[in-house]
Amino acid sequence: RQAPYADRILGYIFYNGYTAEWQMWGTWQSSRDDYSEPALRAFRAFLSDRYNSDNRLQSAWADPAAALATAAMPDGARRRPGGPRVLRDPDRERQAIDFYEFISNMDADALLHFARIVREATAGKSLVGTYYGYLTAHGINQQDSGHLAARRVFDSPDIDFLASPPNYWYRKPGEAGTFMSATDSFRLRGKLWLDESDHRTFLTDPKAGYGRADTLEETLGVFWREFAEVLTKRAAVSWYDMSGGWFSHPRILSDMGRAHEILRASLPRRKAFAAEIGVFVDPRSFYWMRPTAANAALVLNQMTTMPQSGAPWDFCLLEDIDRPWMPDYRLYIFLNAFSIDPSRREAIHAKLRRSGATALFVYAAGYLGSEGEPRETMRQLTGIRIAASDVEGKPQVLLEEADPLAEIWPVGKPLGAKQLTVAPMFHVEDPQARVIGRLVDSGQPGLVAKRMDGWTSIYSAAIELPPALIRGIARSAGVHIWIDSDDALYTDGEFVGVHAAGDGEKILRLPVAAGVVDAVSVQPVTSENST
Repeated sequence: RQAPYADRILGYIFYNGYTAEWQMWGTWQSSRDDYSEPALRAFRAFLSDRYNSDNRLQSAWADPAAALATAAMPDGARRRPGGPRVLRDPDRERQAIDFYEFISNMDADALLHFARIVREATAGKSLVGTYYGYLTAHGINQQDSGHLAARRVFDSPDIDFLASPPNYWYRKPGEAGTFMSATDSFRLRGKLWLDESDHRTFLTDPKAGYGRADTLEETLGVFWREFAEVLTKRAAVSWYDMSGGWFSHPRILSDMGRAHEILRASLPRRKAFAAEIGVFVDPRSFYWMRPTAANAALVLNQMTTMPQSGAPWDFCLLEDIDRPWMPDYRLYIFLNAFSIDPSRREAIHAKLRRSGATALFVYAAGYLGSEGEPRETMRQLTGIRIAASDVEGKPQVLLEEADPLAEIWPVGKPLGAKQLTVAPMFHVEDPQARVIGRLVDSGQPGLVAKRMDGWTSIYSAAIELPPALIRGIARSAGVHIWIDSDDALYTDGEFVGVHAAGDGEKILRLPVAAGVVDAVSVQPVTSENST
């Protein structure tokens, strides 16, 4: 701040943790962490605040020998028991549940401590931010990441912006680009998401991986796909060259310049835009889940294909469902709404009734309610009678031939994660529900719809639903479908970008009659020159 270039510094970004992204140091190692003496003392303090007495701790942990002064952290076997079971037993695995909540809050405590220092050191005149809130990045390691206290960091007055790279798992040419966090919850707080775009161009090492583009044409396609998301999601972007030369081509630099012009010109005329689909992730429910492949299938894999569902969508924290600034959507998708208390359940139902919306609940929705047995708490949330079978199985369904949704997915082709095995398995036992699909393993109803009091409930025991099914459900909920093919779509109602998943004609249906201009060339688009 004493340097001659100080007036060129807009803000400060501070780092810690694995890859400087506030990940727990052992997130990607088998050792995991943090088992240090300071962390142990902090864990015991956390337990003291939560339980207040040895008796309450012993009851929660089902351990008559547990004591606040000597409580231990769970070892690797307790953190990762192995096997396909998705949900923890709240009566026997509370030690691990508490530990995972502790490490995310410890991580957030440290992050916010340094954010306050930066805020005070700059007298509140500089932007302050860092990397955090990666909720669709870690897959099986999501609980180990330390990133689950997202709402605390989002809410902090000392955080102006957060950043992440684009998702790594589905970013090849022809696929889709998404951010790693619930960026719309962050945006609705009036804060800025920074996309640190580290896409591997054709100028990178051929072994660079992570969706590397092989040609200049592919590189430019990925570039404009990424820019379309940044522009329509009201984010910022840093074209991140890790090693030098990734963007050193005249055409890439020229397109970057044009993108910058488009972004600057759009700022004065931007209008509020509300998507018709809201997708919700519940960080707290991860504490109650074991680290299994279902982590990725339920959240990461589902989120990365959402741009191919044919309509714009917001990605939000379930904890924000009752915030007054949360928009009303036509379709609500609840990815992992497993640990739901009565107040959160009532907030969800109030939102659904307000606009006569449709809700899509997946897998164990409501299973870990704070009162009653799981069958009842699932019914209370979804309105549908759902039973659990304590068996391993494939969370896939086959659509009923007579159901309207069968028009968008081949009858006889399993729908859901192909390689995934989970336990428990769920099925529907509700004669008032319309059966859309049946479980592959048992033939029992696994995808159903039911009309509720002022809203519609859809429940899926299948995990990782394809974009075509999401598109069909969205259309049935009254959502305008912009494109019927599995091509990535990004729009804010003023700009629209399409990234083709394959060759052929692409038909884009606008919600209103409007003139169309190619934003890159500034030429009117007609049926003769459209692509």
